[in-house]
Amino acid sequence: MAAPRTRVTLRTLSGIYVKRYSPLNLNHHGTLCISAALPWHGLQLRRTFLSAAYSCSDTWRRRLDSPVLKHVKMDQFAIEVLNNCSKAQATAVDVDIFACNVQEPMHLTDLENILFKFRATPNTTDTLDSTHYAVVRAFLECGQRHRLMEILQNRLHYGIFPDHYSSNMLIDSFIKDKDYRGAAKVAILMMLQEDFDNVLGKLLALYACHMDLNHPLGVAVPAAENEVETPVTDNDDEVVIKRVHWIKNKFFDDHFDLVDHELLLGKTLAMLGGRYFSDTLLGRSYELIGWGLYRKWAIGIERLEKWAGSGSDDSIADEAVSLTTCRGTNKAKKLLSNFLTL
Repeated sequence: MAAPRTRVTLRTLSGIYVKRYSPLNLNHHGTLCISAALPWHGLQLRRTFLSAAYSCSDTWRRRLDSPVLKHVKMDQFAIEVLNNCSKAQATAVDVDIFACNVQEPMHLTDLENILFKFRATPNTTDTLDSTHYAVVRAFLECGQRHRLMEILQNRLHYGIFPDHYSSNMLIDSFIKDKDYRGAAKVAILMMLQEDFDNVLGKLLALYACHMDLNHPLGVAVPAAENEVETPVTDNDDEVVIKRVHWIKNKFFDDHFDLVDHELLLGKTLAMLGGRYFSDTLLGRSYELIGWGLYRKWAIGIERLEKWAGSGSDDSIADEAVSLTTCRGTNKAKKLLSNFLTL
């Protein structure tokens, strides 16, 4: 049965009307149900979260029967690979063999060190696609998801980029444990790479962001790296030399330089809604919410103007406008209020 909808008139500054509907709903009962999420489309497709068969665990375990992996002594091999990394002689095949053969949590530290050191060698450009997948799989099966996320978020020093398949498994794992913040962080990684081409992946990403938005943790935003202040002296001619690990770029790219989780979540929703669910009620609603979280009020209002002036049967969920309005600055609230008819 379709969810009830309340029609509300949405007025633009030019006097053109757009419809917005309530409620905006994704299933909260452990299933990603497209027919429940999109009742206005009349879709009958229904899919639960990823089944146990999706991970192909039996096939993955059979990799250990390969002669290449079967007789590898992991402790000794780890030392050899690390030594070769120090000499810039390690190969991508060596790293891949080690990553694919990790079975115990005790070897995750070795894997992490190998990835870090190998990333600094010229051969890092030869990293195999299977290595990215094997790393994700190793940490997932050892129950070290948050440790894995630290590696995935530090792309510069580890160079691990999950593919569609492993990203889906990772999001699914977080969602099933109701760790929506962790799932949303995976969706944010997909946004940073602008890679939502996988149909199932973008649905999982949207659900993860939706649930994270509705289940805030109330944690502080991670601050940027602490900077050591240079002591002020009376002698202006004195030159103070300070060693730093990394020189920060003064240019802010508004993408990879973002650290505020709310801004990242907003940009992810704006990208998902605007590019991958465009011209649908779901897409327009989440795009508007995204621009609000991203604090790009002018773009949000511009999008409202466009939808209002298109002349088509455009609609926006009531909750999308309400949520965007309540999060806005005073100026944004005043602008958005011009669109509402009481």
